[in-house]
Amino acid sequence: MAMLVFPSQVREEILEQHGALRALLHRAIDGPEVASSGAARIGSAEMRAIGLELCNRLREHLVFEADALRPVFAVLDYWGPERIRELDTEHARQRQELDALKSKLDSEDDLQALSTDLSKLAGELLKDMDAEEDGCLRASLLCDVSLTVERR
Repeated sequence: MAMLVFPSQVREEILEQHGALRALLHRAIDGPEVASSGAARIGSAEMRAIGLELCNRLREHLVFEADALRPVFAVLDYWGPERIRELDTEHARQRQELDALKSKLDSEDDLQALSTDLSKLAGELLKDMDAEEDGCLRASLLCDVSLTVERR
């Protein structure tokens, strides 16, 4: 079934989700720093809760992003197939990193190692979102034109 899609609306929805994810990613980065400064005690249970929330919300976001962007990229321009491959590759890498973090959250007893891993991944994900927003999500690419996409 063909439907009309506005790339700018897809972009806005993804950027809105990125904003919410950024707040969570900053909690993942700042939590260990606050704990090590002595300003507050962040225990392993809270660190695990932040990590699990990050894993769950980012997985949901990756699904939404793929479902929303694939059909747009497919008909947007000449580079559509390459953009879809890059999106799939990047999401696969991020899912692997989330799987590794989830394993550590389930088994890691060392709060320092857990907080370091969580903080490192959060920093990498922030860079990924910035690169995505400057690249395939830039306003000049996903503008206010409408596209007809095939939904299956």
